[in-house]
Parts: sequence; C-alpha cells; structure tokens
Amino acid sequence: MEEWWRLNQGYFVVAAFLALTVLLWLARRWGRRFTARAAERSASGATWDNQGNPFVEKLLASLATEVHLDTDLPGAEQVLAGTKLPRWWKPAGERAWAVQEGDIATTADLVPAEGGGTRLVLREAVHQNGMPTSETDWRKLRRAVLTAASAAGVGAREEAGPRLLREPRQWVRGPVGAG
Repeated sequence: MEEWWRLNQGYFVVAAFLALTVLLWLARRWGRRFTARAAERSASGATWDNQGNPFVEKLLASLATEVHLDTDLPGAEQVLAGTKLPRWWKPAGERAWAVQEGDIATTADLVPAEGGGTRLVLREAVHQNGMPTSETDWRKLRRAVLTAASAAGVGAREEAGPRLLREPRQWVRGPVGAG
C-alpha cells in the first residue's frame, strides 16, 4: 500500500490542484454574474426600498410613522421635556432630538400639524446598505412620547406619514412639514 501511494501521490496532488482551479473559476464566474446582475438592477433604479421585501417595507412604514399630539407647540415641548428619552436620544436644538452615529444622525422634530396640534416627525434616519437601521431608535422614541403624553393627560396617537426618501447615507423626509 505504501509503495502504491508513493507511486500515485503525484496524481492526487495534480487532481487536488485541478479541483481547486475549477472551484476558483466557478466562484469568480458566480461573482461576476452576481455583480453584473446587481449593476443592471441598480442601473434600472432597483434599491432595497422599492423591491417589495416585506421586512424592509415594514421598517420603512415604521420610519414614516408620526406621533400626533393634541396640543400646541409649547404643550408638546413640555410633554417631550417630561419624556424619559430612550437611550442615545439627546436634544439637538430647538424642538429637535437626535441619535448621533458618527458624522450622521437620526433626527426627529416637533412641527405644527395642519388642523391643530403638533406632530413629532422623523426628519432623517440612518441606513446601512439601504436597510433602515435606525428604525428601532425611532420606534422607542415614539413609544416613550406616547407614554409621557398619556401621563400628562395629552391626547396622542401614531399616524402614517409620508415615506422617507433614500439618499446615499440616510433616509430623509425632505423639507420639514412638506408631508
């Protein structure tokens, strides 16, 4: 047996080398095909936000959800002042709150609502490769505000707002109040 192995081990080395070469060739071919398909779909305008993935659609609907408070701006500011903000949310100027992630942020604003009241809207949200990664932060802030409004005796409810638009590094609502 040892003599047979000594005589034929070169064939096994060559066979292993050829198998590895074929596998690498198939992997490169698959990679090129995948890249070409992705480039073609990207050129046609396909992105995560318009391919109908139910999971992503659910996240985008959550990002578009607004909190409507049945009070004027000063009353809404008092409600938010009494809100125990979820982790990472910090005041970011007048009537604005943000979660800072490096040099970009998820930002929410208080704006007057048409027909009375005030809306807490998400102005911009961080995404990673098109996936809305800041949806959880926004959902936690909405729930905290609803809880604080209930404790303060202010009517509050969640409502569907306009869908956010995708930019290279963030989801954005555009001009505040344009929805």
